[in-house]
Amino acid sequence: MPIYEYQCDKCQGAFEELVRNEADEPTKCPSCGSKRIHRKLSVTSAPHSSAGDSCPARDAGCEHQHGPGCGCCCHGHGH
Repeated sequence: MPIYEYQCDKCQGAFEELVRNEADEPTKCPSCGSKRIHRKLSVTSAPHSSAGDSCPARDAGCEHQHGPGCGCCCHGHGH
């Protein structure tokens, strides 16, 4: 079952919910009670390259400071 991230448009609070089906979608913000919430786009984890590969920028936020052969999050995944 996926865990989705949501954000409140009123108080800007963020929260996560385990959603089994559409009926389980939250209807209000747990912080302020507003019904103006939306599901945020979530970042999924990308597969890492083998342990022998080295990429110094992989853990530094992937700022394209490395070569296409490093196998990190921004190379080889359509980015």
